Formats: sequence, C-alpha cells, structure tokens
Amino acid sequence: SLQGRDGVSLRIRPAYYDALDSSVSHVPNSELSMVDIIVDVRDSEVRLRQARLFRVEAVNSAVSGLPGDSGHSWILGLGVVEQYPGCTDCLVSRFEGDVGRSKPAFLGTTVGAYIGGAVQDNRNGYGNLFARISTYINGSIGDRFSFQGRYESRYHIESTHEFEDVLSFQGRWELSRDWDMRLEMRKNRSHEAVLSVGRYW
Repeated sequence: SLQGRDGVSLRIRPAYYDALDSSVSHVPNSELSMVDIIVDVRDSEVRLRQARLFRVEAVNSAVSGLPGDSGHSWILGLGVVEQYPGCTDCLVSRFEGDVGRSKPAFLGTTVGAYIGGAVQDNRNGYGNLFARISTYINGSIGDRFSFQGRYESRYHIESTHEFEDVLSFQGRWELSRDWDMRLEMRKNRSHEAVLSVGRYW
C-alpha cells in the first residue's frame, strides 16, 4: 500500500543476487543485479517504477581482522528510477557511486557507512547532482530470515529540495530453495509498505 492506496507490483530481476539472498553462492551482504525492472498496477493504471541497467554493491566486511583486510566497500549503479515512492511523472535517469567501510558487529550483524552521490536528470526541481552519506545494518535470525535497515541523507545541489532523508527496511523469509517472501518499508517524502512473494529460476 502507498499512503492508503493499494496496488500490485511485478518485479523482474533476471541476474544474480542482493544482500538478502542466500549467501551460499555469493559474497555475503553484497548485491549484483542487472536489468532490474519494477512495474506497478494501481487505480487501473500500469506504471514503470524502475528499470535499473545494473547495480553493484561490493562489501568486504573485514572479517579476518588481518592487516590489509580493511573492510573497503563500494556501490555503482545506472538506471531509471522514481524520485520517491508514489510520485507521478518523476522517472529520472541516474548514475550513482559510493565508497565506504563495513565491519562485523553484534549478534552476527554487519554494519557499514558510505559517502558518495549521483548524477541524474533535473526534474521537478531536484537538480542534476546530489551528494549523500548513508549507513546500513544487515543481519539474520536463524537460517531462513534475513534483514537490512538503511538510512541515507542527501544534499541536492542547485535544487529547490536541498535536504532529503531516505529510510528503508527489508525482511526476507526463505520459503524454499526457489521461493521467498519479502516485506519492504520505505519513507522518503511518502510512506510505502510492500509484501511480496518471489520465485527464483
């Protein structure tokens, strides 16, 4: 639901994994996705929300503690995204990049922080460039539930919307090898909650 409006979303992510997927076959806490597309159906309208060409988040959580194992992490992404949940006429092309550090924390969690920014279309007064700092926590409970919380503070340059805070939470339940259920909550000017079921092939 989005500010009291119900709807249906279809997401197609043909390639690879994200930070909440099973870590058996990929780097834990990292993401590698290509051609990640989200389409919404709300109020009898079909609307494109996202078409990411790629997004990479490479996390080295400095598990060993040895010299040189610094926990260096980075993000790189390119695609078309909406400026905030539920906005209309607000898709922008965006190239983003961040660098940061990650480290193991309490109860098996991983925490990290980034500094970076993005170049984008100037639409709805947001400007062509923003800088940001962000932090996150990833963790799991048992073998089948994983979660991520993320906070991001943006400063839009030469924009009528100078400061912007973005909060998000995701939880993933692994139902089987090929199926999962996810709860996603986002706050960025508006509030959104999405409950989804996904199949992997």
